[in-house]
Amino acid sequence: MTCSRCDGLVVHEYLLDPREGPLSGFHASRCLNCGAIHDDVIRLNQRVPPSLKRREIAQTLVETRTAEVQMVSL
Repeated sequence: MTCSRCDGLVVHEYLLDPREGPLSGFHASRCLNCGAIHDDVIRLNQRVPPSLKRREIAQTLVETRTAEVQMVSL
């Protein structure tokens, strides 16, 4: 398998996030040449256009603020 960024060799690994604890690992592919990490979440986020990401973030903020206002008025 080759890297989409640099055409280097990609290997499959089980990666751990030490900040999240010992059970926080995930399967991903990593380029031995440039170090790029490729997993399903990264691929999915790269397919979503930036304009849709901004809309989703804005919608999430609106929903969060609405929920906060409703909690305060109770």
